[in-house]
This record gives sequence, structure tokens and C-alpha cells, in this order.
Amino acid sequence: MEKYIPIQDPELNDTISFEHMPGTISPESQDLLQTGTEESAKYCEESKRSLDMKYIMNCYDATKSYLQACDGKGDTNSLDLNIGQFLTELDENHDDKYLSGNMKYAYSMNTYSCMYSACFQALIDRIESSDSQLSQCFWKIKAGYNKLITSYFTKVNEIDEENKILQEENYKNKPLVSSVEEDRPKTIQKSMNRSRNRLKTGTSLSKSKSSRSKSTKRFKSFMGSNRNLSPASSTLTVFSKYRTRENRPRKKSKICLNNVFKSVDEKPKLLPLKSLKVLIEEICESKENFDKKCILIEQQCETMEQYLYTYLNQKYGLKSLVLDWVTTIVNSVNVYSHEESDPDVILFGRILKEECDFEVFTRRDEV
Repeated sequence: MEKYIPIQDPELNDTISFEHMPGTISPESQDLLQTGTEESAKYCEESKRSLDMKYIMNCYDATKSYLQACDGKGDTNSLDLNIGQFLTELDENHDDKYLSGNMKYAYSMNTYSCMYSACFQALIDRIESSDSQLSQCFWKIKAGYNKLITSYFTKVNEIDEENKILQEENYKNKPLVSSVEEDRPKTIQKSMNRSRNRLKTGTSLSKSKSSRSKSTKRFKSFMGSNRNLSPASSTLTVFSKYRTRENRPRKKSKICLNNVFKSVDEKPKLLPLKSLKVLIEEICESKENFDKKCILIEQQCETMEQYLYTYLNQKYGLKSLVLDWVTTIVNSVNVYSHEESDPDVILFGRILKEECDFEVFTRRDEV
């Protein structure tokens, strides 16, 4: 049984002296291992760290035993000093509060690699002069192990960077998520209020009869003052008849409006399809806002035909222009509904004839 010569290690500031049996952990290794594990034994990862340290110390003890057996009382100060420095660095990294768990483990693996490399290098230097082939074999093992650890360390770095990016994105998105969560009750409340308003509108039709009567009288007066205008006179006559019969069953009103589409001139004045679609969008958007106001004041919403006159009158003012535009729009919708088969134009024409509700147009994208 051989004894190690006591070694003064300036990094560990302790005198190391022990007896060693090959293949076991020496008292020196046990002391070095115990120093790094006692304070943090509560954490589950310490069991893994202790096992890694056990393997390294076995390698360190076996290397030192071989060197002393070959050289008698050989000088192993360089190896002891390197191992002591690596252990100090390992403890510093382990206690660093600013490193993530992945990075701590990566730094530990890198330090373990350096400790193995120190043992390999001591053996290579010792046997290089006596057995160059074995020395070359050890060198290749050392290089391969270092490459493996370097590859792992690089991968952990990449994962840690990705985690940092994800954390930053989560931090940036946190206000948005909070805002959505805060606005959700308000959105639900708005939907409930909108539903209540619709119910109130449906139950308050009697209150809106007077406003509809005024609208009808205004329309009759408007139509009566422009009966002699052309080329829209026949069209407006039918519209006027339709307005005065608005309290009759819906089927009759549909027949009247169908007659409007059939009574257009043989060579009508038409809008380009693109311009017609833009105008339809403007009319429908304006009517949607107008309907919201009607709901708020509990007033009956106008039909598309009624609102067409309201919209054009607000936009142009002159009755002659309003009549020309009404005729042109009706003619264009009638022609393009058959020739172009444009879905928006066809849908607008059906709404104008009251074959479907206006809400279908506003929700066509959802459908």
C-alpha cells in the first residue's frame, strides 16, 4: 500500500494527506467531493452532481496512483493544482444566482471535461516517451471526449438563448393578454345590451308608427313634386305606390319593387361595375351606422329602399339629382345582377327587393 506525499494546494488552502487503494475514492477525493455537496444537498440535482464528481475523482485518483507507481515518489503537484482550480471554479458556477439551471449544468459539464482532460494530459505526458502508440490512443480519446462536451455545451447555449427570446416575447405579450381579459366582460356586456335593444325595438313598433307615417308623407310630397321629370318618372311612380302601401302584407311590396326593376328603360344609364360596388359599400356602411342610431332612440329602421332616398338626399340635396341617381342605381343593379353575376350586386338587389335582410350583407364575410 502506497502513501501520497502531503501536498500544499494554494487554491484549496489545505494540506492533503491520505492512503489510497487503487479503484476506490481516496480520503482526499472524499474531502473535495464533500466540500461541494454539503451546503446544497437539499436540491435534487445534487445527487446527479455528486455522481458526476464521484466518476471524476475516481479518474483523478487512478491517474495520480499510476503516476506515483511509475515514478516512485513522482511530482503530481501540477495535476493536483489543476484539479483544485477546477473544483473552485465548479463551486463558483454552482453558487451563481444569475445562471439558469441549464447553463449551470452546461458549465459544470465543461468543468468536468477540463478535469478529465487534465488527467488524460498527465497520462499522455508520462507514457509519450515509453509508448507513443498508446499515447496517441489516449490523445484521440481525449480529443473525442472534448468534442462531445463542446457540442453539448453549444446546444445548451442555443436552447438557453431560445428560452430567453420566448421569455421576452411572453413578457411583451402579457399586457395584451391582460387587456383582452379585462375587455372581455365589457364586450359581453355590450353584446347583451345590443340584444336588449333589439328586443326593445321589436316590442316598441307601435311607438315608431308615427315616425314611419311622417317618413311616408315626406316621401309622397317628394314624389309628387317630381312626377313630370324624366327618364325616371315611371320608376318613381311605382316607388311611390310601394311607399303608400308599406303597411300591407310584405308579398305585395315585393311585387311592387319587382315592377321597379322591370320598368327600367331599354337603354338605361348605367354605372361602371366597379363604381357601383364602391357606391353599394358606401350606402350599406352608412345604413349600418344609421340603423344603430335608430336602435338607440327606439325608432324603426328604414328599409334599404327608404334609406336609398335618405342617403342620396343627404349627399346631393337636389331632388332632380336624387331621382337620376335612384334610377341609375336601380338600372345598374338590374343589369349587372344578370350579366356579371357579381355576388355583392346580386345581394344588394335582393335586399332592395326585401327578399333578404340587410344584416345578411353586413355578415357576408363571416358566411
